[in-house]
Amino acid sequence: MTPTRHITRRRGFVMIDMIGGLILATVLLLVVVGAVRQYQSGALQVARARQAAALAERVLVDLQLGREAPNLDDGDTTVTIRAVDGGESFAAKKWVSVSVTYLGRTVEITGVVPARAVEAPR
Repeated sequence: MTPTRHITRRRGFVMIDMIGGLILATVLLLVVVGAVRQYQSGALQVARARQAAALAERVLVDLQLGREAPNLDDGDTTVTIRAVDGGESFAAKKWVSVSVTYLGRTVEITGVVPARAVEAPR
């Protein structure tokens, strides 16, 4: 007579594997959600900086064309135009710096405009 082997099944092992898999999936999901939020935040900051640059360019171009600068000052946007000291002078032209703050992002650009455009500081 041969001895019989008793095979015991460990039923708790399957449950522990499932719980471990769920924990691992949850951790991975949290990491992915955090990465997506960080990407969206960075994209929003870049979009705001681009919008501020576009507004600053618009103001500078209007000044260069002899038009009055558009009134962009509201709760989210602040525009500052100031004459720049120094630099090479041109006939009836001056260097100006246009600074635009849009939703916390500030962009400053410098350009040459007709002198009459900076006579009345804004």
